[in-house]
Amino acid sequence: MSRLVLFDCDGVLVNTEEIGYQLLTDMLADHGVSMTREDFVRKIAGVTYAIFLENLKQEVKAQSGQGLPDDFRQKLSARLVEEHKRKMRAIDGVVPLLDNLQKHDVPFAVCSNSGAANLIAKLRQVGLFDYFVPRVFSRDHVENAKPAPDMYLMAARSLGDFDPQDCIVVEDSLTGATAGMAAGMKVIGFVGEPHRHHREADWLLESGVDHVARHHDEVWAYVAREAALSAVQKAPHLGSDLIHFVNSARENF
Repeated sequence: MSRLVLFDCDGVLVNTEEIGYQLLTDMLADHGVSMTREDFVRKIAGVTYAIFLENLKQEVKAQSGQGLPDDFRQKLSARLVEEHKRKMRAIDGVVPLLDNLQKHDVPFAVCSNSGAANLIAKLRQVGLFDYFVPRVFSRDHVENAKPAPDMYLMAARSLGDFDPQDCIVVEDSLTGATAGMAAGMKVIGFVGEPHRHHREADWLLESGVDHVARHHDEVWAYVAREAALSAVQKAPHLGSDLIHFVNSARENF
């Protein structure tokens, strides 16, 4: 099949977005600062850690008129390590999705604003390392991290010189979705975790994503359909075979 699927990591493959959000709101509450889910989604989610901290400082100052304690970053990082050790897991449906992509020869990779070492450590911990390595792209591989399109464009070039129009990005954040759209790729907004705000799907659709998925079986259905449509356009005589492919793909879930 001619589609390349490019996954974000946090909040798409691994539940670290949920862990980080819950920990951050708890720690901010200890300092008398509240952060709504909408504020987090629009101002914090999906950016690099350095930008996350800068945006967080601005939000805290706007609310309280004061800065964060000097040791806040150190304490947050230490507690994140501990929480990740105890709670990190692959998001429901990821493994069947990746198995189906492999079964049907659909290439895929991970593209994350995490640093390379941290990204690989997450994939190892949740058992996804062997699915992705060496098709791993991080902020360390590009000059400009998301929301710039650089990482997605690099992945497309590196994995077979794919046309951006033949790539599907799976993202949970507005930051990542912006990067995928800027690269000229189709974007699925993923909102499949229980902590998500009920309007996150709407926010992603308003940003311009092509589709919203609430579970990874919906991601697979979209990828299968897009791959079949692409192949029919390139070889119309294969239509009946591709209809069979789409039907069998749906039956896998």
